[in-house]
Amino acid sequence: MGKSHEQVIRGFKDGKSYSGCSVFARGNTLYSYGMHFPLAVRKDNGIYLLNGDKYSVSTSKHQNITYRVFPDSPRVSFSACRRACNDVSYWFNYATIIDYTKDSYGSADKDFEEFKKTIPIGAEVHISKNDYGKIEHMSYHRIGQVLFEYENRYFICGMDEGSYFVSELPNKVNSVKDAFLSLMPKLARDAITQGIEVKRQGEWFFIPPKDSMISVPKHKVKDELKMQALPFEQNSAQHTVTRMILNGKMIFAKGFVRHSRHEHRTLKLGDDFHIAMKNTAIGNWSSNGNVD
Repeated sequence: MGKSHEQVIRGFKDGKSYSGCSVFARGNTLYSYGMHFPLAVRKDNGIYLLNGDKYSVSTSKHQNITYRVFPDSPRVSFSACRRACNDVSYWFNYATIIDYTKDSYGSADKDFEEFKKTIPIGAEVHISKNDYGKIEHMSYHRIGQVLFEYENRYFICGMDEGSYFVSELPNKVNSVKDAFLSLMPKLARDAITQGIEVKRQGEWFFIPPKDSMISVPKHKVKDELKMQALPFEQNSAQHTVTRMILNGKMIFAKGFVRHSRHEHRTLKLGDDFHIAMKNTAIGNWSSNGNVD
């Protein structure tokens, strides 16, 4: 009699390479149906890295078992990480997990409207209803952040509001916390240290010029650019601001900042111009599909 999906997956956790009808292990990798979709990878430091990409209904069932067997293991979008790692199919064999934060979960059997208020943006929400269409149970899962190294390049990945991202860091770091600090422009870090509120949408930071060495340039209202997109890379989403001033390489923005794919909440800057600065990432990538 063949092994069940769960037996194969639990065997993989125990270091065994079982094969079932559609789930099988080969060396340090567990697969669903074929080698095109890794479910989990065993790393040298004892960490199991899980694939959070959505693929098919049947593969999702295999993933659910895998998540249950490895509840505290980090998940990443294998597809987004592959693109960041030069489109190398088996990038995960050469990547080293440096640090990660655990996924967050929540569930409720009542007071669902109040529970909805606690669900973080970007979380995967599951709702169970009875035969009459009434909600009986609600839960959410939000993927954590993972810091990894690949060929002497350092990457941080995770959810940012409603989208999954991978960013290459400008320098080596040893923790998730330091990874996010390294992505922040120095002017933004200095402002926060001074207690000044710095706003952010995606890779863009917006800093009030208060107490900085940079001031809003003198200009005429007619010279302000209206509904202008901030500089963006090819194939990336746009962040459009209500009003903008360009002064050499410096960008000043006010009004609202809207995201073209609606992956981020509209950001209100107000009537005062802010210094707009992009994060320090060498490159940014996102997932083409859903990630759980």
